[in-house]
Amino acid sequence: MIRSVTWVIAGILILLLVMALGLWLALTLPKNDPRILIEFYSVIMTSLLLVAIAVSVGMLHSLRRDKKAVAELVEALTSRKRIHQNNDWTNFASAVNMTIEELNRLEKSLIETELEKGRDERILAIGRLAAGIAHEIRNPITNVIGYAALLKEHVSDETILRDLSTIEEEARRCESITDSILAFSRTPKLKLEPITAEEIVPRIEGIEIEVEDDKTRFNADRALMSRVMENLVSNSKDAGAKRVKIVAGRKVSKIEFEVIDDGRGISSSIIERLFEPFATFKRGGLGLGLAISKGVVEAHGGSISASNRPEGGARFEILIPISGGKI
Repeated sequence: MIRSVTWVIAGILILLLVMALGLWLALTLPKNDPRILIEFYSVIMTSLLLVAIAVSVGMLHSLRRDKKAVAELVEALTSRKRIHQNNDWTNFASAVNMTIEELNRLEKSLIETELEKGRDERILAIGRLAAGIAHEIRNPITNVIGYAALLKEHVSDETILRDLSTIEEEARRCESITDSILAFSRTPKLKLEPITAEEIVPRIEGIEIEVEDDKTRFNADRALMSRVMENLVSNSKDAGAKRVKIVAGRKVSKIEFEVIDDGRGISSSIIERLFEPFATFKRGGLGLGLAISKGVVEAHGGSISASNRPEGGARFEILIPISGGKI
């Protein structure tokens, strides 16, 4: 390509030289001599023909030499593979390679976005189905609890009383599960009020909780955020933690929470989908606690993330706007 341009420039220079020669002839010959016009046009036409021949030959030779480079360029653009560079094609090859890399990056990003969208739609569908089932069985479960409690008042046999207590206990467990499913399926309705981090720290038996709070007040739903913190601390306890540290402080226009524990940490097999519904590391767990917590935090316009600490244990980070609005 560069050689072709060189041949065109050379042709133009030759044409200018010939035109200069024609002009010299026009100035040196007598003005009333008709040969002037004939000679001038003859020189111009001859020069144009010579330039055309020279440029054509030069470009043909150049294109033959660059045939491999052109073929490589076409191959690169169709297969999106990088091309090799040589002295004549260095800048152009670099531009093509950058374009190919950007195309590959955009294609990968598009694929990831589509996969994420499909996964979110599946999760939403599962949530709706589970909510429908939970709604249908909630009333029968409530009836079981009520009848078990009523029968206990009219029975004196210890064995029957124990059985009724077991029935009531298991029914209440089912009720708790249906409540969790319904809570997950609903968009949280917030009752915002100014609070501090200390006001939503849970008190859970069997685990030491240390709090570092800079007393920043922020707008949030006290009850819902208390459940989020309780869920995180309970998970730490289930993971074998003896101590949890909660650090809260202002970060520009947001409040940041760090919940750090000394437990076993988060399994690598689940950490990527930790906040998805029905993902759990606990035996017998439903796997909705963190999904519900994520929904509450996002309803506040915030975000929640999880990671493992290098020294052991897990770390959860929550960021929500101090104003309580969407980010």
